Amino acid sequence: AGQRARSISFITDTAEGWGRAKNAYDEIIKEYGVVDAKGLFVSKALSDHPFLLTLYIELGYAYSELGRTNKIHYDNAITTFTNITSVSAGGSEPWWHSRFGALQAYFYRGKERDIMTAQIGIKMIQDNYPTFDDNKYGMKEKFEELKRKLDMVGGSK
Repeated sequence: AGQRARSISFITDTAEGWGRAKNAYDEIIKEYGVVDAKGLFVSKALSDHPFLLTLYIELGYAYSELGRTNKIHYDNAITTFTNITSVSAGGSEPWWHSRFGALQAYFYRGKERDIMTAQIGIKMIQDNYPTFDDNKYGMKEKFEELKRKLDMVGGSK
């Protein structure tokens, strides 16, 4: 099932395709109980099935892509990425992807408070990691680009 979700997300560039990818990821996440019937995060499922962490990150990115056509999906992306951050070791690859994904979703959602949240988030990360991940996981340029966009929109804080 993970292969199907990845295949869909790899080839798509439409909202319809991202919707199919999200649904495929959702099936897996629900099957393994990463979220319960009420939609609440169950971190034990990720510790019991570590391979799910990568799929859950990819689900967060699918939500972000869907946010381009319906901003409510940014809420889902932020929730997903925040859940991942809560179970990831600081500085690990999942931590970097989830921090970036959440901050990018805040930026694209675009409310004044979101911009401020993203600016503060990047500043806090850079205070602890001055060169971000030093490109160990390919995130340095992504964070720097997001920081430039935030500075253009809201001024440097």
